Amino acid sequence: MRDNMNLDAAPISTAQVNRAILHTGLTMQHKRGSGYFYFTDTKTDEQIGESLMVCYLHQQTLRAWIVDAETVAQLEPGRPDI
Repeated sequence: MRDNMNLDAAPISTAQVNRAILHTGLTMQHKRGSGYFYFTDTKTDEQIGESLMVCYLHQQTLRAWIVDAETVAQLEPGRPDI
């Protein structure tokens, strides 16, 4: 992750969130549904965990998106690859 990325600011793009998630070492990305977001495995594109009831990307900070991804990864103990 670039040093100038402000984790406490609202993200400006899905790509920015996904870069930050990948920087943590998780092999997952977030995607937008209809009024919600969800995480998928970057290799299989299968959904990981439950959907997040967040309507718009900017409703959370970049740090919150990372925490959500880490939480989803911890709740999926059968997935050692994430």
